[in-house]
Amino acid sequence: GKIPRSVFLCYVVGSSGSGKTSLIRSFAKKPFSEDYAPTARSTTTVNSVDVKGSEKYLVMQEFGPYDTSVLQSRRQLEACDLLVMVYDSSDPNSFAYLTDLRKNYSLDAVPVIFVATKSDLDFVEQRGEQPPDIYCRELKLTAPVYVSVKDGQTANVFQRMAAITRSPQSATPALLLSRPHAWSAAKIIGVTALAGVGLVSTFAAYHAIKYWWSNIIHSRPSSSQPSSFFKKNEL
Repeated sequence: GKIPRSVFLCYVVGSSGSGKTSLIRSFAKKPFSEDYAPTARSTTTVNSVDVKGSEKYLVMQEFGPYDTSVLQSRRQLEACDLLVMVYDSSDPNSFAYLTDLRKNYSLDAVPVIFVATKSDLDFVEQRGEQPPDIYCRELKLTAPVYVSVKDGQTANVFQRMAAITRSPQSATPALLLSRPHAWSAAKIIGVTALAGVGLVSTFAAYHAIKYWWSNIIHSRPSSSQPSSFFKKNEL
């Protein structure tokens, strides 16, 4: 039989200062650092994650200023098992960077998870056409995962990532958007049933009218032959 995979490649992308490096350091069990230094080159971090008793290895790659060059490469996108899109929940412009990436590059065929960092800071409304949760809903994805690496609150985000690699169709917009809505099928069945009831009702009404016409109207005496009731009252 087919040997199940245990190693998965994850691309971590986001605007400068969004917290990508801190998230990856947390994945590597390294302490949080307040010192900020922009990532100048690509980095790779590997660690294992336990998912329902099965050990999976996630290879987390961050590209620094080279996000766009990676995302425009079809070969590199095909190698990606999960796209980790990170934004700073305290920066109003951070999420827009991700939506712009999705507008400019063909990313719907790649499984994706949105991660909102710095949840320990004041929450701000993200600028853009849609808030992050609505945007994810439109793609039929789960809402962003809010984490605070500084406070050690990671909301099992790495376990969630590993779970997606086991079931990539659950987080791939191209596949999710191609599925018919569950309510559509129910609606079609309901409309069909109502149409059937309507046909049955019409059929029954037709026969009722036919019976009434044949047995009541036709059984009445004609105007040239008055009924006994009228004869009696004429006397």
